[in-house]
Amino acid sequence: MKKVISVLLAMLMLLGAVTVAFAADGARALLHVAISDKSGKLALPNKLVLVEDKDKDGALTVNDALYCAHEQYFEGGAAKGYGTYESQYGLSLGKLWGEENKSSFGYYVNDNMAWNLTDTVKEGDFLYAWSYRDAEGYSDSYSFFNDKNVKAKSHETIEVTYNVCSYDENWNPVSAPCEGAEITVDGLPTGILTGKDGKAKVVIPVSGEHVISAKAPKPAEGESEALLVPPVCRVTVDFDIWGLINYIIDSIVSFVKGLFTR
Repeated sequence: MKKVISVLLAMLMLLGAVTVAFAADGARALLHVAISDKSGKLALPNKLVLVEDKDKDGALTVNDALYCAHEQYFEGGAAKGYGTYESQYGLSLGKLWGEENKSSFGYYVNDNMAWNLTDTVKEGDFLYAWSYRDAEGYSDSYSFFNDKNVKAKSHETIEVTYNVCSYDENWNPVSAPCEGAEITVDGLPTGILTGKDGKAKVVIPVSGEHVISAKAPKPAEGESEALLVPPVCRVTVDFDIWGLINYIIDSIVSFVKGLFTR
């Protein structure tokens, strides 16, 4: 049944139905949910999740969205992969994607920090939850692409802008472009690095659903690698044979010209 739900949600994404309202009273909503584990790997890359008021508190919340995400995509469902508990801060995460991780988790909604699992969510929101790799010092920094879902032809250049969140001297949240991060496609390195403006360009010639992410910039000598929550952009590529042929020809011509202008 879970596989059927996953297929149906994927079909809705392909049809562009990312903001479909399932009930006039707001009892259901489609959200995009991303989850990364304590190894820094994307476990759920911006998948569509049908969210319902599972805890019956009269609102759609971060808790409902994460519960439903596990029900629909985690092997064994929420009973195996998701858990909460009451703490001095209220309802708190105890297990995410099957990991307890000393209860060291973070979650953002639309690239802004959520304060509690009971924060409300709405149709079309992007929710990202992760396990801290630094489960003691919480030094992992949230990072994101400006674009979360992109449609492109197989010859088109896709531009992403990569930003990392931090805090200013007054502990106000700020974000800044991330330079020198390597772009990955479906988990594979591309050799493409982000510029000073955080931008990078990539072409994905293979049709279908793909995931663009990034690796943290290489640290300077003597420094440790920054712990960044991996960004995610889902890309739907439509195959365009003539456009792809023209792209390949243009690339070859540019390469040959470069040989004679060196």
